[in-house]
Amino acid sequence: MSADRFRRWRRTRPFWGGLGILVGAAVVLAIPFVTLRIGEITVSLSTPGGSAATLVAAVLACCGGAAWWRPEFKTAAGVVAMIAALVAVVTTNLGGLIIGSLLAILGAAATLAWTPAPRSPRADSQR
Repeated sequence: MSADRFRRWRRTRPFWGGLGILVGAAVVLAIPFVTLRIGEITVSLSTPGGSAATLVAAVLACCGGAAWWRPEFKTAAGVVAMIAALVAVVTTNLGGLIIGSLLAILGAAATLAWTPAPRSPRADSQR
C-alpha cells in the first residue's frame, strides 16, 4: 500500500483513536503474564486477573478494529471501549498498571470525538 493511499484511508476513519484502543488492549493483556528476572530474584505478576485481562483485551481489540474498519460504529465502539477500559482498572492489575487503561480511555475519547470532515476538491488539488 502506498503512503498516499494509506494517508487517504487513515483520514476516513478514527485511526488514532483505534490505535490507542489497540495499544491499550495489548498492554492490559501483557501485564498479567509478565515475569521479571532481576539477578537471582524472579518476580511474577501472573495472577487470576489473567483470564479477566484476556476477556477485557479481546473486547478492547474488537472495539479498536471496529473503529478502523467500520467507522460508522465509532460511537458504539468508543462507548464500549471506555467501559471496558474502566472495568480493566478493577479486574486486571489496575488495568495494565494504569498505562493500558489510560491508553484505551484516551483512544476511546479520540474515537468518540472524531468526525469525518469532507474535503473539498480544491484542497486536494493544492497538495
